[in-house]
Amino acid sequence: MNYAYILYSSSTKKLYTGYTPDIKHRLAQHNAGQNQSTKHGVPWRLVWYSGFENKKKAIDFEQYLKSGSGKAFLYKRFVDDEVVYKYFEGWWEVKEINGELKLWWPDIKEVKDPNFFWPYADFKE
Repeated sequence: MNYAYILYSSSTKKLYTGYTPDIKHRLAQHNAGQNQSTKHGVPWRLVWYSGFENKKKAIDFEQYLKSGSGKAFLYKRFVDDEVVYKYFEGWWEVKEINGELKLWWPDIKEVKDPNFFWPYADFKE
């Protein structure tokens, strides 16, 4: 079995995607600082993973998650709201849209899909 996975660093508030045949061993490597890309984000927490029948499928899905549409899919479907909020904290503002408070990226001019925005109520503490 091969896995595509998503990690979250509480120290840097960043996400990392990867693939591996051994998820437990790979997470231990990340947290031991043995990966150049993740050594500055220790500790890392596994927030999502999926098993694939072969290495190519796991790599293909990892590459998809790193693409623009893959990142949007990742934030909306796989990562819990608390992680998403912390990752984007400071990049967005609260705005009223159609009578509801929503999270809004200030640099977005027009979005026709009202489901694009996350309900602000999901992030209240």
